[in-house]
Amino acid sequence: MIRKIFKGQVLAAMLLILWSCSKSVNNSPITKSHEYWRYDDQQDAGFGSVFYKFHNNGSYDRYTKKISGEYSLYNDDGDVESEHRKWSISNDSIMNFGNLVCDVVRYNENVIVLYLNKHNRYLYLFKEDTDDESVKEVDYYINKGEKFPEKYAGLIR
Repeated sequence: MIRKIFKGQVLAAMLLILWSCSKSVNNSPITKSHEYWRYDDQQDAGFGSVFYKFHNNGSYDRYTKKISGEYSLYNDDGDVESEHRKWSISNDSIMNFGNLVCDVVRYNENVIVLYLNKHNRYLYLFKEDTDDESVKEVDYYINKGEKFPEKYAGLIR
């Protein structure tokens, strides 16, 4: 009887290990319809952010975000269209997307840290969820500052 219980516990532990190992970095970037990845560069952090949606079929789309919070598809730059919009992550955690080849340093469901070896710098992908009502858009803060200027007086000298 004790032997059967022990075998059951060992089997359950093995299944748990297999299940936890099945969560691969390869599927981490895939976005749902209401999710976007904000791209930030260590050298140009927060300057003119670009947003990405990574799809199951190995393609991605690039977006910009208006001050109102609306996302706008941005796969081409004027007359130059981005034809090579493929992404992949190899078994040794190297992510390719567009013309970037990066090492995946860390990742979870909300952040992916990449190292661009060729240029010796870090790149960051931060997930933004448009269904998350606790996140306010930039125009909220602009309007708040204009509506209550006295609250911001003295903070900037």
